Amino acid sequence: MTETLGAIIVAAGSGERMGGLDKLFTEVAGKPLLAHAIEPFQECLLVSGIVLVVTDDNLQHGRDLVTRFAFSKVGSVVEGGARRQDSVRAGIDALSACDYVAVHDGGRPLVTVDLIERGLAAARETGAAVPGVRIPDTVKEADDDRVVVRTADRSKLWAIQTPQVFRRDILERAHRQVTADMTDDAAMVEALGEPVRVFEGDRRNLKVTVAEDLDFVPRVIEGQLVDAERGLIYHMALRNDWERAEACGEYRGDTLESDGFIHCSTLQQVLPVANEWFHGRNGLLLLCIDPRKLQADLRFEASPDEEFPHIYGPVNMDAVKRVIDFSPDESGRFTLPPELAALRGAK
Repeated sequence: MTETLGAIIVAAGSGERMGGLDKLFTEVAGKPLLAHAIEPFQECLLVSGIVLVVTDDNLQHGRDLVTRFAFSKVGSVVEGGARRQDSVRAGIDALSACDYVAVHDGGRPLVTVDLIERGLAAARETGAAVPGVRIPDTVKEADDDRVVVRTADRSKLWAIQTPQVFRRDILERAHRQVTADMTDDAAMVEALGEPVRVFEGDRRNLKVTVAEDLDFVPRVIEGQLVDAERGLIYHMALRNDWERAEACGEYRGDTLESDGFIHCSTLQQVLPVANEWFHGRNGLLLLCIDPRKLQADLRFEASPDEEFPHIYGPVNMDAVKRVIDFSPDESGRFTLPPELAALRGAK
């Protein structure tokens, strides 16, 4: 049986250090900061459901955001509590059935699907796992008079991030039994005596805490988009075929003997292919495929004028990085979705 992962996005903080600015709904790189934090969980194939936890004042804003960006996995938008752990508990109570839970700060917009997947893999080993990055600076402990007491061994120190991933029964037990104020869910699990594994985080996965952080976020987002997406290949699929693929766990294209054969395009080839072969065709999706994750054979083969990527065999679902609605305009012609048009301009 496949183990399922639910996610709780905690966005119920006061934001006092932002000088009165509501960071979560501030537009950054074309969408609210909070939308950037939710999107990788929506895209991650391992995530079965999401609960968004916000303040009472932001309940309607949260619901509007879910609708605006079609976050179909968000099953509930709920009000948080006075403490962070109270907000997480509200999220647990609203979360649909799942085996593992990822708890993520809504103020961390640079989380990635890869980080979520690695978190689940680490949590499967011990029941609890947190992403962390090693602290590069020397760390000293000082007394109340700012006199150094000791110098810490930085080789053993990690700055902890989110998403933190837990087996659901362990997380629920921690929230039942630990009542003292804790800075994160991992500390609550530690208080139970349960082991918590640290896995490699991402230094770009910062938590936006002051207004100046907002200037850093779009630069990273744009850089990630170009670096991560430039090497993808693309396939135009019928929506019905993709839905069947989701049900069976792999996508097959045109049949070639018994192995399957899938025509793909590079970013530069998408529009010429779409407008020559699919002009006016509705019900299409554009599959964005990461060649590095393909289990089938990928070959670049020549047509009369150029080489096209062909996949020999079915596409494993974790190689499909994202699925984009791909529809023609009123004249029947296709244009690139905005996120891909930006990439093509950056090449």
